[in-house]
Amino acid sequence: MTQQTSNTKPLTHAERGSLGGKATAQCHGSMHMEAIGRVGFWATVEKHFGGDVAAYMQMLRTHRAAGQPSAALGCKVHLPSAA
Repeated sequence: MTQQTSNTKPLTHAERGSLGGKATAQCHGSMHMEAIGRVGFWATVEKHFGGDVAAYMQMLRTHRAAGQPSAALGCKVHLPSAA
């Protein structure tokens, strides 16, 4: 990770998370990222939707286009940016 000097703006939590995710992907590769994504998906389905995959997917579709906050997840759901 890069060190910050006294004249740089501190990183936000989102920026820190992004840097950590990129470092993990670089270190462990895409198969690892896919595996932890699957684990996270199923953990979310179980925790917030009682195992109902269809309900979770519907919530994602409903909130994704508008970037609306999800009461169930406590966060905004965004369209991925084209990079």
